[in-house]
Amino acid sequence: LEPSPINVELLKKNVAANRLDTTIQIEEKAIAGQNGTMQLLISGYSNLNTTYRSKLVDGKQIPFLKTIEVEAVTIDDYLKDKRAPELIKMDIEGAEVEVVKGMQRTLGCTRSMSLFIEIHPQLLDNTAPMLDFLRTLMLNGFETLAVISHDDFYRNIAGIARVEHLSIMELITDPRVTNGTTAFEVFFHKR
Repeated sequence: LEPSPINVELLKKNVAANRLDTTIQIEEKAIAGQNGTMQLLISGYSNLNTTYRSKLVDGKQIPFLKTIEVEAVTIDDYLKDKRAPELIKMDIEGAEVEVVKGMQRTLGCTRSMSLFIEIHPQLLDNTAPMLDFLRTLMLNGFETLAVISHDDFYRNIAGIARVEHLSIMELITDPRVTNGTTAFEVFFHKR
């Protein structure tokens, strides 16, 4: 699922170039905490498009070119007639705290599942929703496998990642999360 029309076209070209047309299905939709339509803020950087109006947006720290209306679906409703996935990847610039509200059934399924989620406590006005998000994952049996912090822009650009092995509880109490200073890529797994 990808809500940006420009990114959808790039994905389609990539899938076709790699002859994965029969394996990968691309749908132009946003994932959300509830079904309906929502506003997608289109950035000059394709990886910064978001449906979440964060303090970076309001503070004009990310240049947004326009806003478009997109169809939104919860993960639970999208998957209701499908087999639960083995892996879900999300990089949705702060919207992860809302999306989790629409994936309770999926998170609660008994099968093994992995989540690769970029979390953005630094984009939230307060970090309580992020802490609730992490607690929800923990209560549904998820644990962390690896945590990569985005605390140094230049180190990340150079490809020098610092992998940490923190539990979800350690993330919940980590000052970088509670003070909202750093983004993280987190590999969660449920056995």
